[in-house]
Formats: sequence, C-alpha cells, structure tokens
Amino acid sequence: MGAAERPFVKSIKSFLWLPPVDGNGTTYGGDRSFVSMKDYPYVRVLFQFGNQAGTTTITFKQAKNVGGGSNKTLGFTTIWQAQSDAGSPWDQDKFIKVTVAANSYATVAATHDNYLMIVEFKADQLDVTNGFDCIRPNIVCSAAANLLSCQIDMMDGKFVGSLDPKVMPSMLVNRMPTADEI
Repeated sequence: MGAAERPFVKSIKSFLWLPPVDGNGTTYGGDRSFVSMKDYPYVRVLFQFGNQAGTTTITFKQAKNVGGGSNKTLGFTTIWQAQSDAGSPWDQDKFIKVTVAANSYATVAATHDNYLMIVEFKADQLDVTNGFDCIRPNIVCSAAANLLSCQIDMMDGKFVGSLDPKVMPSMLVNRMPTADEI
C-alpha cells in the first residue's frame, strides 16, 4: 500500500487526553497519563477551547516512563492557534504561529473562545540522552468557566503494522520492540 493509499488512521495514533470539561479552577496534569514516544518520532498536542471566562495556562512535562518517573519541564517556544469562529469562513482554519515565553502559554478570557491550539514536538526535543521519552501537558484553569479538551496525536509510528497491521503501538505503555519488529 503506497503512501497515497494509506489511511490517516494508520499514520496517526490519537488519544483523548482530556475529554471536554469545564476546567473551573482545576489543574490537569498529575492526574493524567504521560504518553510514551518510544515508537513515535512526532507528537501533536491539540487543545480545543470553548468559552474562556478566565485564563488557562499550558505547560509541558517530560518523564522517563508513563508513570511520570523523574519528570521535569519540557521546553516549548511555539503554539499554533486558529480561531474556529473567526468572522470569515476563510480565516477559520488559518493557524497563526505564536511565540511562547518561559515554556508557558496562558489564554486570555473571552479572547480565546472557540480556538484550536496545537503544540508540536519531535522526540529529539526531549532529554533522550538521560532516558526521557514520555510527555504530558499540564493545564491550570482559573476559577472561572473554561471549557476545554486536549487530544494527543502521535505520528509515523516506527513499528506500525509489524505486530498486527490493524493495531498501532500503544503510546500509554513503555515497551521495547521485539527482534521481529526491528
């Protein structure tokens, strides 16, 4: 099957990390899984925002395993955002590159209503030399009504189809490939 014939579902592994919720003063991070990039060279973290009555702050952590072992800050400098209810239909899917300061991004009340935001990482942006290969977002919501969700997409899995052509490798467990997969 050539690249043109390969369906997206066999190229991208998705995980709904945070289903749509009203964040209302909640922190999401320690109560959510890290995802393993062992079998994936790229990750895209997609945030979907509805009403933002207050602020929502986004940061990232990296760890040595999906349980969060030895976690530390994962730096990022860019977030891509598109306002899905922008005035013109031609503007609704335009992603704008926004520079992030100090590895943290905060939405602004009402200004970020109905936005899509994406942060992308390559596996080599993690501290792989010291065994860090897992990531997770950390989301802190103000005490106001902040509607949001978060989806994590891994792309170009190394061992896709080698175990079972219908199943992509998990991003929620740490594992090493077998000799047959290499």
